[in-house]
Amino acid sequence: MDILESIADSFLALDSDGCVSFITARACEILGLPASQILHSKLSESVPDCQSSEFYQGIEKSLLERVPLRFEHFEPKVNRWFEHQTYVTEEGGIAVYGRDITARRRLEDALRSSENRFRRLMDSNVVGMLVANGARITEANDYFLSMVGYSREDLVRQQLNWGQISFSKEYQLEGPHEMELICKDGNRVSVWLTATSVDPEASEKLFVVHDLTQRKRAEIRLRHLVEATQILSSSLDIHKMLNDLARFLVSSIGDNCVIYIREEGDLKKIAAASRPGHHESAVPEIADSSQLKTVLNKGTAEVLNDGIIVPLPSRGRIAGAVYISCHRHAFDPDDLHLLEEIGRRAGISLENTRLYHQTQTANRLKDEFVAALSHELRTPLTPILGAVYMLKAEPDDKRIFAKALDLIERNAKAQSRIIEDLLDVSRIINGKLRLRQEPVDLENSIQAALDSVKPAQEAKKIRLDVGWEPEHGVVIGDADRLQQIFWNLLSNSVKFTPNGGSVHVEVKHVGEQAEIRISDSGIGIAEEFLPFVFDRFRQEDTSRTRMHGGLGLGLAIVRHLVEAHGGTVFANSPGDHKGATFVVRLPLHTASSRDQRSRSASFTG
Repeated sequence: MDILESIADSFLALDSDGCVSFITARACEILGLPASQILHSKLSESVPDCQSSEFYQGIEKSLLERVPLRFEHFEPKVNRWFEHQTYVTEEGGIAVYGRDITARRRLEDALRSSENRFRRLMDSNVVGMLVANGARITEANDYFLSMVGYSREDLVRQQLNWGQISFSKEYQLEGPHEMELICKDGNRVSVWLTATSVDPEASEKLFVVHDLTQRKRAEIRLRHLVEATQILSSSLDIHKMLNDLARFLVSSIGDNCVIYIREEGDLKKIAAASRPGHHESAVPEIADSSQLKTVLNKGTAEVLNDGIIVPLPSRGRIAGAVYISCHRHAFDPDDLHLLEEIGRRAGISLENTRLYHQTQTANRLKDEFVAALSHELRTPLTPILGAVYMLKAEPDDKRIFAKALDLIERNAKAQSRIIEDLLDVSRIINGKLRLRQEPVDLENSIQAALDSVKPAQEAKKIRLDVGWEPEHGVVIGDADRLQQIFWNLLSNSVKFTPNGGSVHVEVKHVGEQAEIRISDSGIGIAEEFLPFVFDRFRQEDTSRTRMHGGLGLGLAIVRHLVEAHGGTVFANSPGDHKGATFVVRLPLHTASSRDQRSRSASFTG
């Protein structure tokens, strides 16, 4: 008995009636009672709360059935796990031997928890995971199987191993690294592989596999975007730039590409390209399609059955569109986003190119204007200086004296007119041009202008016809400025009409407006220059207009003065050397408007 007392495990013996005949101190500790209360009594009597425990139920079963049993139970009193073994004695009782298995159970629980965590991680399918023993893949989650195109049945049948999904033995490399896997259908997928030894002795490893497909596609899209941007910034020639872009798009994204640009209200196909093996003639013509019209009107992309149309936005307007088609694969949302971004950048490049050309044109016009101004200011000075030399040479000759004074007066007035035009333009730009408001008889203003140009008209033997309606009408405005309008238009007609030509002036009523139409048989106006004929500092083809002089300010002043009087002015011409017609329309003075227009007003440019 002393030997049993000395062991660390618990031991107790029960007779055939279930009374405790022997118990060790360790067993008393587990039951929470001294031996004096347990010996020679049944456990159900001495330990009443133990009947529901696995320990009591195991002892009762072994005692009743007279069979040895092995069972485990958790004892809350000591917070420990125990394993018990019962043995049937010759007297019909049982002996119960128990040992503490808490450490083992905790280790098993820890292993079970670890296994559960691993299983949850595998089943979460956040990344690809597999376990391999050497080259044989023994376990894999659905993420990895989907990545390489194999099924779980293939895995169970051991039809999946590293030799099938990798040409090399890169999977054996230590540490994270990038490699390619071969899918079941033969395609390849780039992955980032990390390996961890699970059982070094058994060569078992856990592999974590990150699919790099999306990252690789993003890198390709970014590279395409960078290359497209370089093309868009490589040239200021719109045709070259957009044709280079179309060729790049078919070499990298699609099979066919067409680029449309809005020019002066018309939609034009400005660039097109096709992949080798595809002909541009096979590209569907979408210029009149409803999808293209929707893109141009709404500024949003349209996805077609085999292609995409994206807009080219430029400073709040849609400058054009890009149509790209592909028969090898369908476009995905990432392709759409890439093409929209390329379209946006192409729109910016178009706007930058337009602004550059506008700046170049403005600089050229400025240089031409400065050159013309220098010439125009210098031209009157030459005869004035000549007249001064004449006076010095013959101071007492009255005939020469009168001729010199006339020469000085005419050229001084010409130079004064140039300076006055410059000042008028400055006043218009700064909004300081003021008009008197009073009833003006149109006949008087037009006749005064006709009288002013008569010397030049007669010198060139130009026939001048004037047609008046009986009641030509009265307008509210500034008499001097109205005369300036008609003088500018008439002097232009006389200037650009060759000797022996004709100028016709017609004045009539059109509704509540007076229409003054001035036509000539002069050099005419080119169709492409008509939209700019009233712009400041603009002159058509200086090589042919320079011989006639002028700064290109007169018609700009005319337009502003006409609009300041509430009217309109426009020009038309059949073409070169076919004459030109300028039409001025001014509101006629009526009784209802008399009170409103009887005071002075300021008009700004």
